[in-house]
Amino acid sequence: MRDIWQQVFATKPAEWSYERERRLLVQTNKSDNTPLVRSYPREAVRAVIVGERMPDAYKAELLAVLAENYAGVPVRTARRAQSAYALVID
Repeated sequence: MRDIWQQVFATKPAEWSYERERRLLVQTNKSDNTPLVRSYPREAVRAVIVGERMPDAYKAELLAVLAENYAGVPVRTARRAQSAYALVID
């Protein structure tokens, strides 16, 4: 099962190999869909990138947490490029 998780969530297309991102996967026994909240040192959070289809309610909650705990961290939006297999981050 771990190998499947690795392939699905921790592998990305070669076209995006230039990105220096980190992905964090957390296993939990939670059975509901409430967010799993973790705290990080302020200096560890340099930016937050949200997806273009993130529901407004989730984004509002995220922005409230950032304002309270990570003031000044830039929030950017990733969207699909119109004519290429790529993301544009505004």
